[in-house]
Amino acid sequence: MVDTMAWNDSANVLCGVQDSRFTVWYYPSVVFVDKDLLPKTIFTRDSRYTLTPDKQSRSCNDRSSALYRNVTEERSLLQDQTLWSCLAGLAMANRELSTAEVAYAAIGEIDKVQYINFIKDLPSRDSCLAHMLLFSGHVQEAEATLLQANLNYHAIQIHISLYNWDRC
Repeated sequence: MVDTMAWNDSANVLCGVQDSRFTVWYYPSVVFVDKDLLPKTIFTRDSRYTLTPDKQSRSCNDRSSALYRNVTEERSLLQDQTLWSCLAGLAMANRELSTAEVAYAAIGEIDKVQYINFIKDLPSRDSCLAHMLLFSGHVQEAEATLLQANLNYHAIQIHISLYNWDRC
């Protein structure tokens, strides 16, 4: 249960008190890209005092500003799993597969690194787009992309790999 919350005014970061713990969601939109990354993009700390929105904003600004500054200025990130996880989500959201590959490797998500490499090796732009949509869990959009590009066999293959026999 969230008692109080505030959005960061300079970045897409949400802060709040959840179950008596100060919680920062550094990249809440990651659920639309890779929901498995959400727990890795959250910072929590015991909250033994009442937080006002001003205190929350200042607490959020410290690490989130470092993340967005590093991403936008292309500086190297520290060995911080939270920052790497946010970078992985941001890279996939912006279809930067090479950056996503490095970020996922840094957090030990080898299966996702392999899938990104598979996507990079696909011959057509439409199949790449469809598999990026599939990566994010958007099965219907991936199928529609393949069918629109007249890649019917690939659409069937997606449903076979998902064991979605009725849709095949």
